[in-house]
Amino acid sequence: MTKETAKKIRLIYGLVLSALLVCTGVCLIVACLSIYRSGDAPFTRESIGAWFSKIAVPVWLTVAAIVGGGVLSLVLPSDEPRLRGIRDGRAQLKSLRNRVDFAKFDDELTAKIHKERKYRRLLLIVTVGVGAVSALPLVLHLFSPNSFTPALNESVIKTTVMALPFLFCTVIGLWGYYFLSAKSIERETALLKSAMIAGAMRKPEAEQAKNEKNTAHTVLAVRLVILGAAILLIVLGIFNGGMRDTLGKAIKICTECIGLG
Repeated sequence: MTKETAKKIRLIYGLVLSALLVCTGVCLIVACLSIYRSGDAPFTRESIGAWFSKIAVPVWLTVAAIVGGGVLSLVLPSDEPRLRGIRDGRAQLKSLRNRVDFAKFDDELTAKIHKERKYRRLLLIVTVGVGAVSALPLVLHLFSPNSFTPALNESVIKTTVMALPFLFCTVIGLWGYYFLSAKSIERETALLKSAMIAGAMRKPEAEQAKNEKNTAHTVLAVRLVILGAAILLIVLGIFNGGMRDTLGKAIKICTECIGLG
């Protein structure tokens, strides 16, 4: 079997397992909510057994797929490394911008670069807008007094259901933004590299090393200032009795609330 065939088999297995996990998760959520709404003391051995018999097929298929994944990893081991370094395209793009002279660009190349930057800003605006719109029903639900009843569990379930569309839209929106933004960064990086090949270099290596050294000194100074401020606040807290108050509260929590001693 070729490596390409084995790679396709592992890809198909991953897709099938993902679909089964999502299906099983949805079935378990529906089962829990249905059992909870069925009576005053709903979670009995009989009710759980009855619902498990309804969702047994996807559950056992998921278990079989997980076991099959272990067998597949032995039969078709992957030669690729498990952990890979994440390539930071933004850092590379920033480095290229510092090394090129935009004054030497032609109008067409400059227009393409500005187009990519506008495209990423538009993606960010759309992603934030989708998140805000999907959060609006959840916000209205949280600020409505009628949304919360003395039955606390029922209120929590309703709030969770209202939050699901927001979470789904936010996750999909962020995934789409980072995926499309990464593609845009790759295109702009290619444009900058082509400009460098054409001779649009700006900073020599010595000057770039000097700028990096200055940046490192600035970061070190900021860290030292933050460390000094932290030490000063800790000392002030000790002398004004704040540490004693905090220790007293911690002792009360352990001895009164949790019940130690």
